[in-house]
Amino acid sequence: GLAGFPVGEKAALSYSFDTSNGKGPTGTTPVDSIYSSIGVKATLDAAKTYKVKFNVSPRRAVTYDVLSVGLLQKDAQGAYVAGSYKPVGEKVFASADYGMKTIEYDIPAGFTSGDWAIVFDHTVTALDPANQTVGAHTGGVILDKIILVENALSTDEFLASKFSVYPNPANNVVNIANGENMMVNKVTVTDLNGRTVKNVSFDNVANVQVNVSDLASGLYLMNITSDKGTATKKFVKN
Repeated sequence: GLAGFPVGEKAALSYSFDTSNGKGPTGTTPVDSIYSSIGVKATLDAAKTYKVKFNVSPRRAVTYDVLSVGLLQKDAQGAYVAGSYKPVGEKVFASADYGMKTIEYDIPAGFTSGDWAIVFDHTVTALDPANQTVGAHTGGVILDKIILVENALSTDEFLASKFSVYPNPANNVVNIANGENMMVNKVTVTDLNGRTVKNVSFDNVANVQVNVSDLASGLYLMNITSDKGTATKKFVKN
């Protein structure tokens, strides 16, 4: 569900660029000083978890755009509170990112209950001589359908729900499988004190086996690293 603000539709970032002199807001060279920002109000509850989800596309297939997402607290007058910024995620675009894509970021814990803004900061990092000249910057990104999901599973929790670990409890071998065709490249097993007791690499395969016959009896955490992220599962060694 949504929390505290309507869905933002077609929110295009503006360009902070002075076409009369080809300088950005800091008075430096044209392209690398282009910067713009928008904020979408969100009323947050510190007892809940959130995920921000949005569609985004660079305006051109050749891009040097960076989009940083963060939280800024708002006071009773609606102004931003200095020093309250909390980073959420960053997307560095490449040519292959052209075309609208959906991005999700977990909002990290540590915020207080009240009014915040989800802030989207856009910068340009380099010069594309053919298309980003003084007074004619044609890059930029377009945002669409900004949604705040309340009590969302974290990325780790969501991925963990897609993996099956069996048998559990296990004697000799633990099988790890998923129905999402996620490719596993590493499994790290830790004890409850956080010590790594086993580290196994794989060549990007969907279903793997880990030999646990040499482990002492007890409860362990299995960190599964895949092409979609890292998930944590618990298992018991008999």
